[in-house]
Amino acid sequence: MEKKILSTGDWDKYEDLSPTKLTTKLITKKFSNSKIINKNECLICYNKVGKNTSIVSCKLCSNVVHYKCYKEFTEKNNFYAMKCCHCGTKTLKFNIKYWWNCCW
Repeated sequence: MEKKILSTGDWDKYEDLSPTKLTTKLITKKFSNSKIINKNECLICYNKVGKNTSIVSCKLCSNVVHYKCYKEFTEKNNFYAMKCCHCGTKTLKFNIKYWWNCCW
C-alpha cells in the first residue's frame, strides 16, 4: 500500500490559518465526525445529563459532563483543571444551576 503524498495544492486551503485556528479546525472536524460519543450523557459517569443539572460543556467538541463529576475528576487529576476531559483544550463553558433558580 502506497502512502499518499500531499501536493502543494492540498495545503493552499490551510495557508491563511494561524496554528491555533488550524488546530481548532482539525480537532473540530475529527470530533464532529465521531459517532462513538453520545452528546446527552456525561463523559465521566455515563449517566444522562438532564436539563436542570449543572453542567460543564466544551465549546470546541460540544461534549458535556456533570459539574459534580468534573469537580471530583479534576480534584483527582489536576492536569485537566479548566480543560475539556475529551479534547484537552481550554474551551469550557460552565452552566451552574443553583437551588434558588427553580422558583423565580
